[in-house]
Amino acid sequence: MIPPEQIAHYRIVAKLGEGGMGAVYRATDTKLNRDVAIKLLPAALAGDEQYMARFEREARVLASLNHPNIATIFGIEQGAIVMELVEGPGLAERIASGAIPLDEALRIAGQIADALEAAHERGVIHRDLKPANVRMTPAGIVKLLDFGLAKQVNESAVSASGGSATISPTLSLSMTQAGMILGTAAYMSPEQARGHAVDQRCDIWAFGVVLWEMLTGRQMFEGPTVSDVLAGVLKNPLELSRVPVEVRPVLAACLERDPRQRLRHMGDWRRLMAAPSTTPPASRKWPATAWFAVAASVLLATAAVFWRPARPPADRPLTMVDLDAGGELSDPAVSRDGQRVAFVVNHQLAIRDLKSREIRFLAGTDNAIRPFFSPDGRSLGYFAQGTLRTIAMPDGQPVVLCTVQTPRGGVWAENGMIYVSDRFGASLTQVPATGGKCENRFLRHEIGPDPQALPGGNLLLSAQHGLHVLSLASNESKPLLEDADAGRYLAQGKWLFYYRRSVIYAVRFDPTTLRISGNPVPVLDGIQPASSLDGAVDYQVAGPSGTLVYHAGNPVQQEIVWLEPDGRVTPLIAQPGEYSFPRLSPDGSRLAFTGGSGTQLFLYDIGRREAARLIAQQQRAQDFAVWSRDGQTIAMRADSLVSLNVAAGTKSPIDSDARLPYAKILPWSFAPDDSALLGFDALGTDRRLRLFPVEKTPAGLRYGAAQVLDPLPGDQSLPAISPDGKWVAFGYRPPSAEAGEIFVAPYRPGEAGEPPVKWQVSSAGGGYARWPEGGWIFFGARGYVMTAPYTVEGGVFRPGAPRRWSDQPVYVKQGTVNWDVTRDGKRVVGVIALGNPKPVTTLQLVLNIAEDLAARERAGK
Repeated sequence: MIPPEQIAHYRIVAKLGEGGMGAVYRATDTKLNRDVAIKLLPAALAGDEQYMARFEREARVLASLNHPNIATIFGIEQGAIVMELVEGPGLAERIASGAIPLDEALRIAGQIADALEAAHERGVIHRDLKPANVRMTPAGIVKLLDFGLAKQVNESAVSASGGSATISPTLSLSMTQAGMILGTAAYMSPEQARGHAVDQRCDIWAFGVVLWEMLTGRQMFEGPTVSDVLAGVLKNPLELSRVPVEVRPVLAACLERDPRQRLRHMGDWRRLMAAPSTTPPASRKWPATAWFAVAASVLLATAAVFWRPARPPADRPLTMVDLDAGGELSDPAVSRDGQRVAFVVNHQLAIRDLKSREIRFLAGTDNAIRPFFSPDGRSLGYFAQGTLRTIAMPDGQPVVLCTVQTPRGGVWAENGMIYVSDRFGASLTQVPATGGKCENRFLRHEIGPDPQALPGGNLLLSAQHGLHVLSLASNESKPLLEDADAGRYLAQGKWLFYYRRSVIYAVRFDPTTLRISGNPVPVLDGIQPASSLDGAVDYQVAGPSGTLVYHAGNPVQQEIVWLEPDGRVTPLIAQPGEYSFPRLSPDGSRLAFTGGSGTQLFLYDIGRREAARLIAQQQRAQDFAVWSRDGQTIAMRADSLVSLNVAAGTKSPIDSDARLPYAKILPWSFAPDDSALLGFDALGTDRRLRLFPVEKTPAGLRYGAAQVLDPLPGDQSLPAISPDGKWVAFGYRPPSAEAGEIFVAPYRPGEAGEPPVKWQVSSAGGGYARWPEGGWIFFGARGYVMTAPYTVEGGVFRPGAPRRWSDQPVYVKQGTVNWDVTRDGKRVVGVIALGNPKPVTTLQLVLNIAEDLAARERAGK
């Protein structure tokens, strides 16, 4: 097969391999500047329009699987599958070098099983699981390839040949390639080999075969011909005596030839594991790539304990505990003594005492998020309904300290102050923990989510463009590590934990000199940011022996679609990713949106179906884009508030009030004649609408000093000016209210005096106003796009009853706006979640991690 030099906007670089489903090439995505893998389908399939239409539908389902152990499918282009490029060795090559030690094999098998379980829950079957379809990243993360693609190829082969739909893709399409045939046939379940109907149990059989081969270093079913191999699958005795006794119950259940007797659910494999000894044999060595492999046994009815039998001896063994409280869990925190864990379960705060194993729910903490412990561990701080609150344990009542708009995390320092970071990273809200004045401290450097206090209370560990230490005395920031996130300090042993590309590391750190020493040690891999927390990584660590609590995250993949009034959706950008702030150009031909976890702004040509990055630098935030009414300029927040000439690609800063930091004001709406830009305060407890006069010059737009548009007390945000320039719609929350609504007021820039009359449009909460032509106002409420008609009579604005534009909800992520409406008001574009992400119902606790790290250090590992 001779590949083209380029497919769509993917430039072919090199051939990686070839199999029954086609050749695989490394390619460069010239739009998003990343490497991908492209699989060119056989010509017989790529030229079949009926097959390709069916295949693209299936590919969308596969792309929505969204699991860290499944290679992501990005889309279909010109008869080719575009997918995640997985760097690292294949499992087939690893097995070829010899049997894999038990602990390493279990780590690999556990990730394979997790991927299969997630796919089976979505009704997707792999059908072609084999070592050749398993690869491992340099960080040790297992990735399954060609997931579910077998099904579509099977169906096409059947339609062409009249054969069985259960024959594997390699067997159907590559009859002349004996090696490929043998490679697939050896992993077929007996029912597949007989041509019977199959379900998820065929994957469970293949899982057992792959696990057996990892432990023995040889193929389970062999023979000189396909017939010999299939005969072995159907009749050969299973040599379970060749594998360690711990895994024999698992293999016996997976390798039942009668599918009715076989293990029915992939997630059940761990309960069949025999419990290994808790005392590690001194003669066994610790594999560097598998120090966190899993062998499970039941400790309690609600907690399973995991430990590693092959590690340097420590005074107390490293253990992992599953914490289950009977509901959806998030936002873990751990007390300084490491003995209590706080978390949110079904939107209420709960405490787990590790000594008594008791779980206690805290009354009056409904709608709580982001808890954090006081230094003495006797109280919790948390956020609820736009406020910062504290509660004394175990039976105290919540105390409201102050209003906070977009909290990303809080820290209770030793100096008695609570510091809150916000969505926009430009300030800290500070308030005494005992109550008092709530103040905003504007910073010289942005601060990231979930800051952590270092000993003494005057230094904060923060992640924004890398890991930094922020001095609360001077507001100066000292860089510690590049390409690092989510820093946590563990006093026992002076360990600095941090996150980098799905792996949590630990390295020695002196909080007095702020110096890092030694080499980083991988602690956990496969960890994903929690999407509900604006990209924050959900883990904490504390305690004399080191108690680490985390969950692996539940990232949500999204796509951008047209929302239809009848609830249907039409894909606009079907490639799975993370999207926010979609904004349509006035003529509807282009779409600006933020991608890459909120770090980069892209411009999408709807007619050509091509995306280009607008600003090359990878700043922390490139969002809140707003088009000028002539479609020539985008105002946005990037490394500063800027205006971007869309055609020329140049930018100019907005000259706002010098007393305000650049991220203080966010742009939102141009006046109809582009004579003004309307924005709002990003920070504080009493936000205001602000107006920048605009002058067009040969060098770009020039902005005058900002003026407050409306002096009425209360929180104002996200304004939209009406098409005729006479009205402004905006979100408004009075000081005494806990929720905001959409209001409309006359747009009278430059006029001072009494606050103008307002008319309320929404009735059950609302924000994110949009104002197209045609006598309708659009706004967001509780995850849905709403619309309300209006009329104007004698200078009086008369809104009608609101209703949903569509029953399809948009994906709501804290601090983002995920829909827009065309200028004529006839179409709505929105970001939606792919699939139905499974709620996280357990947290993982790692106990005695400080001692384990020290033992590994002593052993020179």
